[in-house]
Amino acid sequence: AATWPGKPSGTISTRRLAQAKALIAHKNLVFRQHIQRTRARVLVEDVSADGVAHGFCDHYIRVTFKGTPELIGRFALVRRGRITDHGMDGELLEVLP
Repeated sequence: AATWPGKPSGTISTRRLAQAKALIAHKNLVFRQHIQRTRARVLVEDVSADGVAHGFCDHYIRVTFKGTPELIGRFALVRRGRITDHGMDGELLEVLP
């Protein structure tokens, strides 16, 4: 597309990019609101020194919750809660086999 004739000016493409990013952010927020307070299976990737587990749910949304290092590499059932800048906070319900 960069070599096509009739390429929009820098200001037009900058404005379109900003509009696209705003739309993506809005749709992400609406989706997270839709799945708030629902349960999800989370693959735990890391647990910080202060006991915060980090992982991703089925929708590839980052979920953080209180956990222990034994959870790393395991699936946990988590209730998704507050929407954050990095994804969502959650509450550990159970460790899955």
